[in-house]
Amino acid sequence: MPDLHYWLSGAALVFPASFLITVIIGIIPIMEGRSKKLIYFLLFAAFLITGVGWYSSAKQDEKAEQDSGKLDATQDSLKVMRNQLTDLIVKMNTGSAFLEPPELAILSPDAPAWLKAAYKEIGQREIPGPQENPRIVAYFKTIGAKENYRDDIDDWASAFVEWSLNQADIKGPKSDEPFAWLDWGQVLSQPALGAVVIMSFSGLHHVGFYFGEDENFVRVLGGNEDDAVHIFRYPKNAVYGYRWPPDLKVPDSH
Repeated sequence: MPDLHYWLSGAALVFPASFLITVIIGIIPIMEGRSKKLIYFLLFAAFLITGVGWYSSAKQDEKAEQDSGKLDATQDSLKVMRNQLTDLIVKMNTGSAFLEPPELAILSPDAPAWLKAAYKEIGQREIPGPQENPRIVAYFKTIGAKENYRDDIDDWASAFVEWSLNQADIKGPKSDEPFAWLDWGQVLSQPALGAVVIMSFSGLHHVGFYFGEDENFVRVLGGNEDDAVHIFRYPKNAVYGYRWPPDLKVPDSH
């Protein structure tokens, strides 16, 4: 049996209200000159129909609230899982980023100019608190989306990619949203060294430069990776697309 407040909800109260209206404008006017049995039958039928409808409506309100609670619980669980996956990626990279064979972090001499500029920024890091890293402030200035950015609060991955490309006189979408890069440049079916790689994992968007891969992961040189410019590994299934600067010849292979 539904609790009292479900019976008194707006939708449920339509049924007793309808019953009263039926009695007032439908049954009372025909009472005069009619048999009491007919009147009682009509009243009983109206009451029964109203009761069934009232109960059904209250039950539906109760179920809707329970389903809403289950949905909220599911969303909370998904949020926890996303946070755990994000933490796992960070921990995986923190433990291995500087333990990989040195040749994996060596930049090829024929690497694109923007990638060389990005590579030189490895180690630039956020400064917690009110102080800002002036280098990251310079990244933010290249997108100009708003006046005041905080390096330890705002996502600066897209700004870093924009800044790096700007060093090679290439303009990006000038946005702090990583997915804005999906509408920029030439679409690559296969990655190339220095290509812009757009990702989504744990409900978060990210962007950086393709720096190689192994069986299950892509290596990405990017900003705002564990609060710094790093080469991180990300699952291949997190990749949404690769982009190459417009009007530049696409490399034959990576």
